[in-house]
Amino acid sequence: MKKGKSLQVIAVVGISVIFIALITLVTSIEYMNSKKLILSSMEKSGKQTVTIHAQNLSSWIKARLSQVEVIANTQLVSSMNYSEIIPYFKREQKNYNGVFNTIGISDTSGKLIMQNDVTIDISSEDTFPKVIQGKEIISDPFKDKQNPSNLIISMECPVKDIKSGKAIGLVSGACLVSTVFKENTNFHIGQTDKVYILSNKGDVLYKQSNDPLNETNLLKSSNSELNGLVKEALSKDSFLGQFKDKDGTKMLFSARVDGTDWYMLLQVPTKEYTSSLNSLLYLILAVSVLAIIFLIVILIILLKKFFDRLLKISLIADEVAEGNLMNSLPESSDELGRINITFNKMINNLKNIIIKIRNVSEVVVESSNSYKEVSLEVVQEGKNIKQSIDNLTSGSKNIAEEIQNIAVSVNDVEDKSRKLAEISTKIDEMIAEAKDKTSDGSKNLHTTVELLNKMEQKVNISSDVVTELSEKSKTIANVTTTITDIAEQTNLLALNASIEAARAGEQGKGFEVVAEEVRKLAEQSDMAAQEISKEIQEIQGKITNAVVSMGESINYVGLGIKSTDNILVIFSEIEKEIDRIKTMSFNVSEIAKIVLQNNRKILESVSNTSAMSEEAVASALSFQDMVSKQEDIFLNLKGASEHLDELSAALSGEIFKFKVN
Repeated sequence: MKKGKSLQVIAVVGISVIFIALITLVTSIEYMNSKKLILSSMEKSGKQTVTIHAQNLSSWIKARLSQVEVIANTQLVSSMNYSEIIPYFKREQKNYNGVFNTIGISDTSGKLIMQNDVTIDISSEDTFPKVIQGKEIISDPFKDKQNPSNLIISMECPVKDIKSGKAIGLVSGACLVSTVFKENTNFHIGQTDKVYILSNKGDVLYKQSNDPLNETNLLKSSNSELNGLVKEALSKDSFLGQFKDKDGTKMLFSARVDGTDWYMLLQVPTKEYTSSLNSLLYLILAVSVLAIIFLIVILIILLKKFFDRLLKISLIADEVAEGNLMNSLPESSDELGRINITFNKMINNLKNIIIKIRNVSEVVVESSNSYKEVSLEVVQEGKNIKQSIDNLTSGSKNIAEEIQNIAVSVNDVEDKSRKLAEISTKIDEMIAEAKDKTSDGSKNLHTTVELLNKMEQKVNISSDVVTELSEKSKTIANVTTTITDIAEQTNLLALNASIEAARAGEQGKGFEVVAEEVRKLAEQSDMAAQEISKEIQEIQGKITNAVVSMGESINYVGLGIKSTDNILVIFSEIEKEIDRIKTMSFNVSEIAKIVLQNNRKILESVSNTSAMSEEAVASALSFQDMVSKQEDIFLNLKGASEHLDELSAALSGEIFKFKVN
């Protein structure tokens, strides 16, 4: 639960931070672009405005200079008749609507006579000699000598002699600075912008603001940044720059007034243009904060539903890890719903695997019990066969001893032939006894043959059972192979789920843990299946050895039956010989010669019979050893079946931990 909450907090904080960062980035970019656009518009407007008004000022000045020039070139003025010129000046001043504050005329002596009959000496002024030399001059602002409180600008043109063309005087038309500059600087592109008229030396000739001039020369301003801009502006016909002072950042525009040494400067604070943008920025930030709060609320609601569904998956996964396969997740068409569908399929597949493994485990347990019972029966039958072989061995030894006795008797025949009459009686008794023993031996041999036949049948049955066990072990091996394949498929499914969880990023970490647990469970199933397969392979190897040993036992039993049949034939021949001896006992004299003649043949037959009897004893002993070895093998098989039973029980214990129904 804590994990889900932490992920939810991380998701909310992460998405909120991203959203805030995006809003901040977009707002910053838009603010910078808007500010750049506004400043660019301001630069274009300011530069264009200053240039236009500088041109207007230049045109205005040139027009006034042209008016003065027209006055100076009139025949009346060229006559230098002051009595007529002064009234003319008064009329012209009135005609120009008071644009000229004063109009005066001076000869080469520098005595300037005004239209109001006031005379002023201008010979000491710098412009006077230049005008007398024939130049037209527009002066810088200077104090009016009649009224020092006024600043005036003088447009001066030479008066030339009509005949010689030489300057004989000058006409001066003076305009108040307020008239010259105020009319041509009466413009604004802001509320607190300032317009300056500067000389080429940086002197402030005019300032639009009504505030008193704090600085008379901007090249000597306390603001070093402004000093550099003004210096650069005075070296160009048009200039644009930016500087900072105590009031903030300001734009500086300048344009040269053509025909003069003046420069028109426009100083505009940028905050007037960006203040509305700042207000818009604050509004956007306020709206963004409200949007972020709304987004966080929506995110908390949506992510709570999302993580509740993830928590449901985690709880079901915990129950699956504990072995409960009875629960399932709700399925839907969205992404988590498809994950739930896949998870339910995994649970169903795992449930089917567990059921199949449980069934296989039960079959293995039943097969193990059957195999153990068959092994016990085979061991018991082996003991019975061993007992029969012991009896057969004992009878064969007795037969061998009797044959040796016959051989001794035959050897004594020649020595006792003279006592044939007495011996014949004994021979009859011995023949009767031999016949009885031969009958007993024959019966024992028949019994042995029957036992061998039964043993062969039992061995064949054991072989069939072992073969059937081998086939069942192969079936179990196939089942373990199927379990291994299913485990591999489950492991592959878990790997695919881990990959999909990794693609999902933070949202897929919970399911990645589930996929890892499923993969571990699949690996454990695979390891258990491999252990069972290994044990089954060992059992199959031992069963194969048992089948081979049983086959050899069957072969040896067959050889024993054949040997016993030969012994029966020999016993039959012995019975026939005994009958013949009994027949010949009636005529001992005649038979004595025949007995003497056939003595060697009898000895040879007895020797052969003795050899065959010894071979039968050796075969019985060998078969007895084989039966003992077979008994050991089946005892080992019994131990293997018990071990398989233990493994099956352990597997069943693990499997029954899972709840599937």
